Amino acid sequence: MVAPMILLPEVSGAISRQTTRPNLAQQAIRQITRLWSLGIVSTDRWLGRLAAEVASDLGLRGADALYVATAHRLNLPLIT
Repeated sequence: MVAPMILLPEVSGAISRQTTRPNLAQQAIRQITRLWSLGIVSTDRWLGRLAAEVASDLGLRGADALYVATAHRLNLPLIT
């Protein structure tokens, strides 16, 4: 599995908002980054441009477009 780097702040923010416990959010991120089966893809200029095109073409939100662009860039199926 792979995910764009934005996965980390998205998960962290969601956990912190729902629990009001930032320490749980930080603990979750430590666990996620230790998963050997998960590759985290940095957002470089090329991926950012592709995500912007996807967002405008499909009317997606920015973060969602990054997931689509990452799957496209790596020629992998997108699982949501």
